[in-house]
Amino acid sequence: MSAASLRNMSVPPKSLIQVERPGLGGRAFSGAVTRSGRNSVLEGRTPEEVGNLLQEALESIGIPDRVGIFVADDSRCGSGPVPMLACLAVLARRSGLLYLPWRPLCLVGVEPAKFLLVFPEEGEEP
Repeated sequence: MSAASLRNMSVPPKSLIQVERPGLGGRAFSGAVTRSGRNSVLEGRTPEEVGNLLQEALESIGIPDRVGIFVADDSRCGSGPVPMLACLAVLARRSGLLYLPWRPLCLVGVEPAKFLLVFPEEGEEP
């Protein structure tokens, strides 16, 4: 290409676009589990006792009996402080990014973590 043809080329203007992710509407629960908190729950209890304690903890904070989504965005607050037992129960039912209410309440794979769990509002059917 010659220099004359390059001079005639136009360059489109530069534009900045800011995109915000829409939040999920619905009930949210946030909490955190520490290693010491996890160990204190297990101490001196049978697996059946631990399972009963965790189930009661979930019921006490009103976790819905449906699939939920763990989100990484910490800018949204949950529904108030979630007790340690309930946090453990929530994480025991975690499968990747999903909360699965039918998973057994087993603490074997539960690692200390901070979480935000959202139960999206159900949309209207057409």
